[in-house]
Amino acid sequence: MINKLSKPTAKVPVWNTRALELMKKEFGGSDKEWCEHIGILQTNLNGYKNGTRSFTIEQLLKVCKMHSTTMDYLCGLTNQKAKQGAQLGAVQLIEEGLRMIKEQAPKPSL
Repeated sequence: MINKLSKPTAKVPVWNTRALELMKKEFGGSDKEWCEHIGILQTNLNGYKNGTRSFTIEQLLKVCKMHSTTMDYLCGLTNQKAKQGAQLGAVQLIEEGLRMIKEQAPKPSL
């Protein structure tokens, strides 16, 4: 008997798993609404679930804000999810850094 080799499966990043768990457990709207809020297409949702796609930092920041959690939680550095109303200073610092980088990027000349 010939063994058929299965295609290797992609390892799902912990931030994908945790973001999607938050979507299922805490978000009151539809999958489509959640996807629109963080900037992904609902048709690509399975790619995030099976690890063939990964969230961008900007998308993860939106997940943090929407679910009052931290990047440390999403990245698996802690199992402590921030409680409602917690200060999300790290998220704000990252957003500010991204804004400054975008502002300093050279502007294309027309």
